Amino acid sequence: MRYRLLESSLMAVACVSLTANAKDAIEHDHITTDTAHRVMLNDTVSTWISFSNSNADSDRPALEYDGDIETTSFGLEWSHQRWAMGAALSHSEATFDGPGVNDERNERKTQFMPYVTWKVVSGIQLRAFAGISEGEFSRTRHFAGTADTFSGETDTRGTTVGLSAFAFAPIGPGALSAALTVVRDRTKFDEFEEEPSDPANFPLIENPAFRQKITKVNMQGRYFVNLGKLTPYVSLGWFEHTSGNLNETDPNGWTWGGGLAYSIAPRARLALQYQQLEDKDYEENRTLSGQFIFTF
Repeated sequence: MRYRLLESSLMAVACVSLTANAKDAIEHDHITTDTAHRVMLNDTVSTWISFSNSNADSDRPALEYDGDIETTSFGLEWSHQRWAMGAALSHSEATFDGPGVNDERNERKTQFMPYVTWKVVSGIQLRAFAGISEGEFSRTRHFAGTADTFSGETDTRGTTVGLSAFAFAPIGPGALSAALTVVRDRTKFDEFEEEPSDPANFPLIENPAFRQKITKVNMQGRYFVNLGKLTPYVSLGWFEHTSGNLNETDPNGWTWGGGLAYSIAPRARLALQYQQLEDKDYEENRTLSGQFIFTF
């Protein structure tokens, strides 16, 4: 006798873990550079490295999870007049507990994402990005009422495409920025088997290959105050994730947070950021990140 894993049990991990981390790092970089009113007139090269730690949990029906995600990203960008081109490389590792008893899941993903930014007019920019990723997914669990474990792992591959629009305007003692981002993520989980610790009494579990597709829409506003070398800011936004796989449980809600950018030197900046995402019904995600940016 063989069992097939429901698609939703894989989705509990895939929906919230590692998708578009490189995109998030790109956006973080431009929070500090664009708000400092950088004008792309001369050839400049910037590089940056960022670290982030997220805690995510959800009480979504049949998709419960609680876990941590750590991400390291590195980026390089060249700008000339109205254009900027760059790429980000990120690596993420996530560990969380899924629904059921002792259902531990682990995921690793490496993503490469080139992007291009066009300064339409003063204060308005458009950005397009596309990425590819590869990783691994594993899980260890046992069914209620038994002490026997089932474990297995598989490979994952994904693609990300998206567009962002940014607007900036001075207001009062600081500046207001608004951003709209639309992202399409696709992730494929290869089929894999979960082997029981006691094969004499428990059958092998077969998990079919699974493709996940999610469209993410994010709107966010930030208000910055320039205090010389310090630039604090607060943020408020709205998000919606749509997937035919998740149907009525698609998450949507609010994000809020803040951060601080510090100019260590004329060409070096350090940025710290906290952001919290709250689904109106089920989900919370808290992220603390830091980034160092240097312009040659």
